[in-house]
Amino acid sequence: MKKYLAAILIMCSLIINFQKPGFAQKPDYEKYGRIAMAVIKEDFPGEPVRDYEYLGRKKINDMKVEDGFRFKVQEKIRFSL
Repeated sequence: MKKYLAAILIMCSLIINFQKPGFAQKPDYEKYGRIAMAVIKEDFPGEPVRDYEYLGRKKINDMKVEDGFRFKVQEKIRFSL
């Protein structure tokens, strides 16, 4: 009986440890997404960013890669008379 109880406790602790969010790895493009978001906010001050999409990574050569992003910004309509 004690063996079964110990086995169940060990299995429960293993399951709980693997479900912790600390094991998730951040995507490597996250840093560059923050930089791109800052540039978009500078180019369109006061305009809300409605959508953000990571398009992927292209290898330019052995030393360079290019990450692509798509932003949708809602511009305010300005009337001038």
